[in-house]
Amino acid sequence: TARREQQRALERQVTELTTLHVAGLALADTLEPTEIQQALLGAIRAAIPCDDVTIYSLDGEEMQASLSLQLGDAPPPLFPHGHPLIEWSVQHGQSVLLNDAPSDPEFVPLIGQPEPLHLLIVPLLTGGRASGGVVLRRMIGDLFTLNDLRLVESIAAQAAVTLHNARLHAETSGAATDLRAVLESIQQGVIMTDRAGRIRFANRRLGELLGLDVPELIGRHALEVAEQLIVPQTRDPKVLLARLTWLEEHPEEFSTDEVALTRTTGRILERYTGPMRDPDSGATVGRIVVFTDVTEERQLERA
Repeated sequence: TARREQQRALERQVTELTTLHVAGLALADTLEPTEIQQALLGAIRAAIPCDDVTIYSLDGEEMQASLSLQLGDAPPPLFPHGHPLIEWSVQHGQSVLLNDAPSDPEFVPLIGQPEPLHLLIVPLLTGGRASGGVVLRRMIGDLFTLNDLRLVESIAAQAAVTLHNARLHAETSGAATDLRAVLESIQQGVIMTDRAGRIRFANRRLGELLGLDVPELIGRHALEVAEQLIVPQTRDPKVLLARLTWLEEHPEEFSTDEVALTRTTGRILERYTGPMRDPDSGATVGRIVVFTDVTEERQLERA
């Protein structure tokens, strides 16, 4: 008897570890929220038999069902945000385990929904705050165990972080797309570098002003690009190279000057360069260089 219990415990541990490993691989392989939720529910359903498992997300004042895996075609139960079980789990960031739920004093039935025999609720926590929850129901059958609870909490912790990263990625991608659209529509040529001085962005206008192939610049060191492709075009290459070298050694400095290109191009560009800072921490994250064509202005001044 003892050996069989040990064997079952070992099999259970192997199942849990395998489930966590598979879930981790699935969650790490995507930044699509729907795929993340499918991986989460699939991992739980594979390890813990149940009638339905559903992800609920907090949407305004209600807990909306985001995705559900269940037997049959019945829709997942609607847990209002004010429902005591969900409310308590979300507010306190703690799980709820009710076996023989209808007889439990904490159980509150849902109007118009069949009552489950066993109920397991695990919040989705990110940074100590719950953004929703995972609910498992058994209408009949065996009890949910503490091992079931621990396994769901482990998978939910992975999924919550991945979902949070997916949201941040979507927000960052959207902000980056908006910024790119703005920078591609202005009349100034723009270069942005990282802390190491490598070019991370350059707009098409820069290529037009300086006659450069913009895609070829990405990833190259800005000083190397300037030395090889920009400085030779100027009327005073030694002066410009000395200024650029000094700025490379003093990354916190600002500079505004003019760059006169060769007679074949005939342009006069005003060049601004300065550090880019993180708006929250104030730390330097790179540099920005802006070229503005002031040729007509200078010609009018001379005239």
